[in-house]
Amino acid sequence: MIFTIVGRAVAEGLSLIVASLGGENLWTESWEVIVTVVIAVIVALVAVWITNTDALHALFRRMGLTKETSYPSEWYSTFSRNPDCYVVLHLKGERRLYGWPEEWPSRPDQGHFRIAEGEWLFDDRRSPAEGVS
Repeated sequence: MIFTIVGRAVAEGLSLIVASLGGENLWTESWEVIVTVVIAVIVALVAVWITNTDALHALFRRMGLTKETSYPSEWYSTFSRNPDCYVVLHLKGERRLYGWPEEWPSRPDQGHFRIAEGEWLFDDRRSPAEGVS
């Protein structure tokens, strides 16, 4: 709804501009609907990009307004900023798994990791984690 309101406001402004330039006959109701939808979609896509890239929170951090990110957890923030990092997961029972995180939970206490190129870590060696998913 918010994006439609913004689209409608921009379309109204454009209709006034077209009318002031002498193009009253060019701006029809069909054009107004099309422009409203296009503007609403563009505004929505920009809002999604800002949210998913942490752009707004990054600006706020630089301004000293917050120390938070827009990501759901510290894990997500760290892994998204370092897409080529490997991790060591310390599992229950003292086992450790090394690998590249393809997916991770948004909350530390729920969900699962999906690790690519996984290897079990031992004190003196590593062993491929074949058949583990």
